[in-house]
Amino acid sequence: MTPRHAPTRGLGLARILRRHLRDRTPIALIAILVAVLSGLLTAASRAEQRAADQALGAAVRAAEPGLRDINLSLSPQDMTFVGVPGTDNGQASAPFAVIDATARKLMGARVASLTGAPQMSAQSDYFPFTRLNGQTFADSPIAALRVQPGLAEHVTWVSGGPPGAASRTVPLRDRGGSRTVQVIPVAVSAQYAARFGVRLGDELRLDPDVYFGANGVSLRAVAVQIVGIFQARDTGDDFWTAEPGMLSVGVVLGTDGGAIPTGVIVVGEDGYSALTGALTPWEPQGGTTVMSTSAFGLEHHWRYTVTSDALRSDDVSELKAALTRLGNERGPWPTSIGSIRLASGLSTVIDRYAMALATTRALHAFATTALFALGLLCLALSSAVLLRRRAASIHLLGVRGISAPHVGALLAAETALAALPAAVLGWAVGRLLPGGPGGSAIPWGVVALALAPALVTASLAVRAARRGSQVRTRPTVWRAAAEILVLAVAGFAVATALSRGSEVARGTSDWSVAALPVLLALSVTLVVLRLARPALDLAGRVAARRTGFQAMLGLRRAATGVTGSVLPLATVAVAVTIATFLGSAVSTLVDQAGRTAYRSVGADVRIDAQRIDPGEIDALRARPGVGAVVPAYAVPRQLALLGGGLDPRRETFQLLAAAPAEYRQLVAGTDLAFTADPSEQAAGKVLPVAVSGLLAVGDTGSLSIEGTDVAFEVVAVDPALDRATAQNTAPSMVVSLAALRSVAPVVQVNTALLRTTPEAAQALSQGEPTALSEAVLSRRAIEAASVHDPLTVLIRSGAAAGGLVAAALTLVAVLLLLALTRPARLEMLLRLRTMGAPPRSGRAVGVIETLPGIVLAIVIGLASALIVPRLLASAFNLGPLVGAPPVTLVTPGALLGVIALAGIDLALLALLIDARQAARSDLGQALRRGESA
Repeated sequence: MTPRHAPTRGLGLARILRRHLRDRTPIALIAILVAVLSGLLTAASRAEQRAADQALGAAVRAAEPGLRDINLSLSPQDMTFVGVPGTDNGQASAPFAVIDATARKLMGARVASLTGAPQMSAQSDYFPFTRLNGQTFADSPIAALRVQPGLAEHVTWVSGGPPGAASRTVPLRDRGGSRTVQVIPVAVSAQYAARFGVRLGDELRLDPDVYFGANGVSLRAVAVQIVGIFQARDTGDDFWTAEPGMLSVGVVLGTDGGAIPTGVIVVGEDGYSALTGALTPWEPQGGTTVMSTSAFGLEHHWRYTVTSDALRSDDVSELKAALTRLGNERGPWPTSIGSIRLASGLSTVIDRYAMALATTRALHAFATTALFALGLLCLALSSAVLLRRRAASIHLLGVRGISAPHVGALLAAETALAALPAAVLGWAVGRLLPGGPGGSAIPWGVVALALAPALVTASLAVRAARRGSQVRTRPTVWRAAAEILVLAVAGFAVATALSRGSEVARGTSDWSVAALPVLLALSVTLVVLRLARPALDLAGRVAARRTGFQAMLGLRRAATGVTGSVLPLATVAVAVTIATFLGSAVSTLVDQAGRTAYRSVGADVRIDAQRIDPGEIDALRARPGVGAVVPAYAVPRQLALLGGGLDPRRETFQLLAAAPAEYRQLVAGTDLAFTADPSEQAAGKVLPVAVSGLLAVGDTGSLSIEGTDVAFEVVAVDPALDRATAQNTAPSMVVSLAALRSVAPVVQVNTALLRTTPEAAQALSQGEPTALSEAVLSRRAIEAASVHDPLTVLIRSGAAAGGLVAAALTLVAVLLLLALTRPARLEMLLRLRTMGAPPRSGRAVGVIETLPGIVLAIVIGLASALIVPRLLASAFNLGPLVGAPPVTLVTPGALLGVIALAGIDLALLALLIDARQAARSDLGQALRRGESA
């Protein structure tokens, strides 16, 4: 047998597959899309989990000390009472260890590991003190006795050392009679010693009965001796947060404008029994038995600080359950001690965090669902392009008798060889990006992206192989059924969002709501494209009479091709919808963060203090960068009684008393600007007020201000006065400070509202601008903290990434659209050339043919983005993220213009790329196509 007649190797599937893989462009595009989208979905999932973990820790750190801690307390009135004679000397042992052990059992292992060692203490009321020899101090100071274990670990001893157990006694006489008492060793801060002029070895006497009675029972005097003077190693240590008085000397304001100095005297843990014995109630007249406990007169505290850096979002349920168990006052606590009370705002912090996390996850679900849908659309387009490139091979395989299922398997294997490894690679890279090593489970979205190209390509290949060999249903029937299905699913999603929106807002996941932006854009695209064909056809007929063949031919081709370009145009519409939606979310979030910061502060800077004197107001006005200062009297939660009778209606307001004209000028031109002008004078004894809401002009009521009952009448209602936030939803009430003082002379300025530069605001926040300052709030600092919250950062970064991906996939979709229509356009171009038309006319026809559908898709996307926030009004609320009342999305007009312009620019870029690609094509092949045409 000659070589010519030698048998040749059969045309098997493996050989055909190798031939197919020589044309790698469609396969490479599928692989790139799958890898990138898989990596983004994996990274998005991990970034969400990481942000959720970080946000819980950030929420706990940002909360006030009383809110972020778990505080257990044992009050004298909650102790187990026993009958004792008046000579009882106590000698109790501290209940610190036994309560701590029980509390840790109730917390559970995980929560106990998050809290660390507790700060335990027992503190008395504030008592007047003198020297033991009878010498008094100026200003009649008062002090509290505090048993504080662990003090030595946080201080440096200026002189002396830590207080220990009592070792000597002295005779002491009070109204209860004469007795011999133990002298309790104590320590004081260096500031305390300097303020009151006491030194090491000085002996003091505290007299509870002179200043206070404890629960109606008179306590005996206490003798102490200073054995140590200390200063803090780190004044910012959280150890001092529970009782700052251990370091600094405070004051109690008097109603006459004076102040009583206060301090804290620290008793060592070894001095506990001596202190409880010294505070024993003295026997009242008649010699009756008194009811007390051995630790009478001391408020015991166990303060557990949650380690915020170790918190994870999964700890929320454990924390809530632990707080529930600890809140059982009678529960498993030792019955010999009494009722333990829980005081913690951690549940409130967790609830706020949970609401913010639910909002974030909802928005993140919108973004990831849209990314997944865009990926599937682009992969379907890529499969269509691949099928067009393989059309000749599929025809040849059919001629040689290979069945349609085998053809589908061949094309599926071709795409799977690229898609599956690309999906694994993208997933592996995505796991490394945001959070380091974690779970090994592959997200369902990645699995779907890996399998989708093979399934779509196989189905298209089988259909192409069977075309012409069997009688088949008209394609329009299948297409109509698919469109009806999409419309039905979109309607279901809209109904779900309207009926179950509140449940979704509380964190209930719902795939139909998450896919609502995508489904709405798809359904609107299908309907509009159905209506666009006759409109474009009519425009083509009009153009044929007026503008010439180019516009006519382009519009007529657009009319015939628009319904066949559903996939690419739907991709553009979905991309525009999600980009606009995410951009609106970020814009609204940033805007509301600034507004909420303004509302919570009331000015650029607010200084809260026990009292601010006129000289301090003048000093604030003289500071560099301070433009204006308005002194005010503020009560964040002022109770108002409305109506008469025995049971008046009670409402809470945020009361602000200032000079209305000065305050209006201070906030003019800001989000806080208002026009209300309550009178500077009271009408008799009735105070004129302006409110932000809840009441109407003419409504009357009464306030209790510093112990004085004040009648008021509403003279103005101005919604611009609203200062409500998520933390304080009470409406605002503004009055004239001068008018308030005319009916309540005891009112003292306790707030200063300032207009400042950023530098001046920072300088004020870093110090104590007045002698009795308690807090300095800067709206810029609050806004920055809100903007840099991990959940907000996730939304901003997700929106930026989503916008870039939407732009990239829009460009890919238009390029694939042009690739699918290129053979028909090339044939049209060659026909025009044979008729003598210039080359530019063909390109103009191509542009006119393509742009109407793309512009229509952009308009559909923008319209859908405007509709979506209204449909999701009850399911999506950005308020918890910025600490504001419910906030819905607002789409800025500038954002619509930017996205529309970007979409058109991307379409023009795709046209330029396609034109350059067409110019590089083989001229001989084009001429042969022209001859065959």
